[in-house]
Amino acid sequence: MELGWSWDAVLPALVSSSAVFTLGGFLLKHILTRKIDSHFNIRMEDHKNILSNQLETHKQQLNVLTETAKYDLQRKMHDFSLNRQKSHEIYLEIYKYAVTISQKIEELKKEWGVQFIKTLPENEFKNYLKNRNVDDDRIDDLFQKRENPFFINDVQFWIKKNELDVIKQEYQKGHSIFLSSRFYLSDDAEWLLGELFKLYGKQINNWGNAILWRTATSNWYGDQKKKTEMSIQNNEKTIDDLMKKIKIQIKAELSIAEG
Repeated sequence: MELGWSWDAVLPALVSSSAVFTLGGFLLKHILTRKIDSHFNIRMEDHKNILSNQLETHKQQLNVLTETAKYDLQRKMHDFSLNRQKSHEIYLEIYKYAVTISQKIEELKKEWGVQFIKTLPENEFKNYLKNRNVDDDRIDDLFQKRENPFFINDVQFWIKKNELDVIKQEYQKGHSIFLSSRFYLSDDAEWLLGELFKLYGKQINNWGNAILWRTATSNWYGDQKKKTEMSIQNNEKTIDDLMKKIKIQIKAELSIAEG
């Protein structure tokens, strides 16, 4: 028996096998494609979820930062408002003391003529000196010395000494506020007020000496009196100039238009 290939028999088998392989390949490709697509979609969805979560986290963080920034801004604005208000109060308070000190120093030059007091009845005599802040014991002592040739000198001394003591008290209060509140003052205002209080200190010392010399019973002070009187006059002019500058500076810083 002879064995051999018959193309008529083999060819249909090959064609059938090829179709099977082709179909199998198509199916395999389809399955793999779907698997890949499914995996990709799953990964894509996971990535979208991650991005969404990250975005939500960033939004929350941004909201926290925004609220924190808003709080900080509000706090700073509040602090600025308080500081500005405090600055206004301090400027006005210090300026009030400055005006008072200047006025009282000016009053030291007035009412040195007290000769009339020798003729006053006792009650009027004592009431006058009490109104000038002379203490009761000193008043009684002065009343007993009315016939003393230096009586008027003594009365002048105690009246003006008490006036100067009041000025010293006002100076100490105003200067203390200035020193403890410089944080709230601008550099220009601090410098102007610092110079002003320096001059007040000098002027108070000058007047302390002037009161002694003006009520002295001898000329022991010599030429020093003239120098002191000249210093008082020069300081008065400088103080007036500084007060004008301070007034302008404070109005500018308080946003008050110059009227």
